[in-house]
Amino acid sequence: MLEAVTPTPADCGVTSIAPHTALILSQISNGGDVSMLVAQHKLYQASGQLRMGSGEIIGPERIAQIVAMLDESAARHASEQFLPARVIAHGADMIAWHVPGKRRPMFFATDAEGPVSMQVSWPSLLFLARGNRLWLAALDSDARPDADTPLYHAPLMNHDARNGLCFGNAERPARASLETMAIFETAVFKSNFSHCNGGNHLRYRHLNSDRQSACNSTHLAFYRSVEKRRLKRVPARHLLPLNKTVADFLKTGSNR
Repeated sequence: MLEAVTPTPADCGVTSIAPHTALILSQISNGGDVSMLVAQHKLYQASGQLRMGSGEIIGPERIAQIVAMLDESAARHASEQFLPARVIAHGADMIAWHVPGKRRPMFFATDAEGPVSMQVSWPSLLFLARGNRLWLAALDSDARPDADTPLYHAPLMNHDARNGLCFGNAERPARASLETMAIFETAVFKSNFSHCNGGNHLRYRHLNSDRQSACNSTHLAFYRSVEKRRLKRVPARHLLPLNKTVADFLKTGSNR
């Protein structure tokens, strides 16, 4: 749903705003199936009071028309935004961007070893935020990716390609936008990595498939090796293919 924030009617170029129509969403439960029903109600004045008339059930086509009308209205009154060069895609409550790899701190807080901090080269990452959720993928180059660029599993703890990042007690933005990109990045780069989610995301030692189970000790050993050798970047040979391109990831990365 799109909401246009208009402090006064004059912001929209009109002299007054009058309630016209109400949309009522009803939940229908039938055994284990749950669906939504949308009814459109006319609003009218009667005896000085605002009243709601009987409802008319509307279908997906009419709902799409209403959303498109609101979208067009919001776009007319929205201020233009300049997109940073690293933004790959931007839509309603969705944004994807590229963060080239660089040396920065990495923090761990596992049950076995407690707090650990390292100064390591992080892989080049593609961030995909939708709503208040975040998915990550790795790249084998710091160059800006295009639609056909192949992706790799992000070799990081607290994350898996299916369910996204586990924020823990890190700040979680209410929605994805240009303004919240930095908050999503902080949730990753200043996180205390504590556990592996889902399958394996790293090619190292005995790990060579995303169908294997990952463990905290292997991730710690890998990044200790990266730190000890003062590698300028995570070697591509340690990245596991995600079997998706950037275009695939944007389409299906968050539809799980």
